[in-house]
Amino acid sequence: MERFSPDDQPENHSGSAATRRRLLARGVQIAAALPAAVIATGVDSALAHPGKHDDDHRNAPNGPVRFGPPFRGLRLVRVADVQVGDFSAVNPGSDSLRSGEVRVFPASNGQSSRVWVHLAGARANTTYNVAFVRLNDHGREDLGTIVTRASGNFAGFTTTMLGGVRRAGTFVIATGGQDEFVTIV
Repeated sequence: MERFSPDDQPENHSGSAATRRRLLARGVQIAAALPAAVIATGVDSALAHPGKHDDDHRNAPNGPVRFGPPFRGLRLVRVADVQVGDFSAVNPGSDSLRSGEVRVFPASNGQSSRVWVHLAGARANTTYNVAFVRLNDHGREDLGTIVTRASGNFAGFTTTMLGGVRRAGTFVIATGGQDEFVTIV
């Protein structure tokens, strides 16, 4: 076992404690400024939604949307892929869809909800109609249209809010009179 004498102790650099304090203070400044910088650059959107583009939230009226836990979205699938008997499509379509999702957020008025739609790999530059189909009578409530980009992707809010709270039904996305996508569990 080695023994150290008092002479073996490291030299006391009076500047090292001051340097550590300056570095710590600078780190605190950077940490405090980082959230504002991330929000200003839109990086938060990219981190919250990997694989999405900066313009995904182009129609969000108050900037990027932040989805926090424990939120769960409703998955969208092609109508043609739904179990037979679970959904009666109005003239089912055949558009492609790599992935899709619908999310519902309570509006600030407490009397309605905002509906957010994400499509990836759908038909390019296509206008789709979004509707809420009520469970009790299968009546459709129009929520407006969305338009995919050249990539076939879309992410944003519908133009019309869903009235009421605690609604029972499903979301259907259609084009040209054909039901293309529906939410599933």
